[in-house]
Amino acid sequence: MGTHIREAREMLDTMTPPPAPKPGKINGCVDARAFTSRLKLLNKFGERDWGSIPILGYVTITFDGLGSRMTIGRYGIDLNLEATLAAEGTGSTSLPAKTLLAFVSNADGDTISFEKRSGDDAVTVKCGRYNASLYPLDPTDAPRLPVPMVFARGFPMPEGVLSRLLGMTVPFMSTEETRYYLNGVCFELEENLVRAIATDGHRLGTSEAKLPAPSLEAWDMRPIVPISAVSALAGIIGKAQCIARFHGEFVPGKEFVDERLQQKKTADEWKRQVAQFSSDDWTITTRLIDGNFPDWRRVVPKSQPTNAFASINVADIRRFSAMLGGGKEFRAVKLAPKDEATVQLSTSGGSEGKMTGEARAEIGGTFEPIGVNAKYLAAIAKALGSDWIDVEIEGPSSPFTMRAKDSPAGDFAILMPMRV
Repeated sequence: MGTHIREAREMLDTMTPPPAPKPGKINGCVDARAFTSRLKLLNKFGERDWGSIPILGYVTITFDGLGSRMTIGRYGIDLNLEATLAAEGTGSTSLPAKTLLAFVSNADGDTISFEKRSGDDAVTVKCGRYNASLYPLDPTDAPRLPVPMVFARGFPMPEGVLSRLLGMTVPFMSTEETRYYLNGVCFELEENLVRAIATDGHRLGTSEAKLPAPSLEAWDMRPIVPISAVSALAGIIGKAQCIARFHGEFVPGKEFVDERLQQKKTADEWKRQVAQFSSDDWTITTRLIDGNFPDWRRVVPKSQPTNAFASINVADIRRFSAMLGGGKEFRAVKLAPKDEATVQLSTSGGSEGKMTGEARAEIGGTFEPIGVNAKYLAAIAKALGSDWIDVEIEGPSSPFTMRAKDSPAGDFAILMPMRV
């Protein structure tokens, strides 16, 4: 009986062709610590894996045969991330990102080597005392974003500029899909000045920075960088200096209907917009949101002599917000002046009870009690990055402006009031 089974298996083996060799070949070596740190960022900020498109869960590794460097990238439908680092070798391959990261993160070697000859099925990855044989995909299948030939605007951002712009806007981005045009950060470009704005309809944050002249011309288009790319920019490039470039296809004189004015207008249009942000070691390429950012200046309150002012201690605000926890009944907080040096904080009564507290303050003028979202108030206080925040109050039903003490005029937040 065993003989017949063995003969049947041998016959089946002769009928089944051997698997075709996997495409590509590679041979190179790289520092393990540098490679692992970059791979962690690629996996953290790359687009999520799409089960129906396996290549989106892979990382593409390319050794530059003409120079002592390599490129590793995560390529998605709307976002491409690329890192360069010193390395020696030739060839290219795509390997499963999560599996590769688990291997190199726990291996004990100082260098990582990759080897695959043209007839091999797998890429051999070696690090210290450990080896892995990983099956690759064709690196040419990775969906690299096409960058339109038309170059619209580009400008350098000195060290710390991008980080400050995003720090004042990231907390205000909307995640509501119905208003997709708010799912990111809008950039406005004036002569030698860049401004970033984000809003979710309840709160708004904006920051601006002057750039070294002459570096930037004004632009009437307002590109919107989506959330995924904003997160990557903040987490990867961070405080480093970088160069921003905006590309697109230009369509002059397109006619549209202005719904607010109920009349036809003609305006230039940019289609297939793409942005690239490059630092010394990274290039982040992203599609831009195809939509119009709202006229945010319409909700910015105007400073008037009759407005009240209060400089409030941030630690006291955050402490009271933390006390409220996640209970929905404690979402709305009432701010009321107690005396010239104190703002009283309180929640309305409900089935779970109520809470009261005080925040140190310096108050100028008088104002009626106003209601705010406790979570939003604490998040804005954190984003402003100051021990004290200056609040300008027009009235209990009007949006109010919040700034860090002694901050630039172009850096501020807007918060809509709540009924309490």
